[in-house]
Amino acid sequence: MESEFYALANVREIKEPEEFTIPRAKALVAAVARQRDFSVVQLLARDRGEKVEFECIVVDVECDGVPSKNQSGIDYRERLALCVFDDCKRLVEVHALRKGFPILVHQNQAPQGSPANLCLYFEPPVSVLRTWTPQSFLRRIQWWLEKSAKGELHAADQPVEHLFFASKYELVLPWNFDELKKDSKQHYSIRAERERPDGGVTLFMEIIPHGTRSDRGVASIDLTLPAVKQSQLERDPMTLGELADLLRARRNRPNLRPSGGSARPG
Repeated sequence: MESEFYALANVREIKEPEEFTIPRAKALVAAVARQRDFSVVQLLARDRGEKVEFECIVVDVECDGVPSKNQSGIDYRERLALCVFDDCKRLVEVHALRKGFPILVHQNQAPQGSPANLCLYFEPPVSVLRTWTPQSFLRRIQWWLEKSAKGELHAADQPVEHLFFASKYELVLPWNFDELKKDSKQHYSIRAERERPDGGVTLFMEIIPHGTRSDRGVASIDLTLPAVKQSQLERDPMTLGELADLLRARRNRPNLRPSGGSARPG
């Protein structure tokens, strides 16, 4: 049975790699041509006005490390779209075009009925781009597919992924806070550092000595909550009908959680 694939929207076909205009796209298609596990299926581009928004290499990739009939549902051969944006500060996006591709951890946000958007890196883009090369990028794709197929992508000691965003605000507690919180009468003040260029602020909780008057004192409330565990992801619903289906599924499977991440270029 042949697989069905998604098609990217609002793109034009490119006949030859030499027609690419984005340097990273040129370097990446050249690296693909030298890799025996990768084969080019199609070359595409999307324009925004008179400028190219991104150029895309649709490839079939084979992974010898993907077990046959694995529980994750990843195939030995997968079709991917490698989208290289004109913005050099953006990472190359990888979209799994097979319609039966599974919803797994470490995928970026994607609407229902659209390709899965793979999250290849744990580090922020600025860190990844310092050492990024086309060759290491292609190896990273295979690593992601093989680890996901074996259920080994998310390490046991790795923190659970953020649902939607990382806050620009942080609160620094006293070094001996665990001991201080045993005193229910202990109060604190909150001091804010100067706002950073990105709009974020670091706040410091400082001890108010007993007997000292303060109009801005705060008391700590200690909450002990159950551990948050990594669980199956669900696509964000786009219609009320999809929301109803999601809530119905959650009634039977309470460990579902929505996906988070960047938007797709489809």
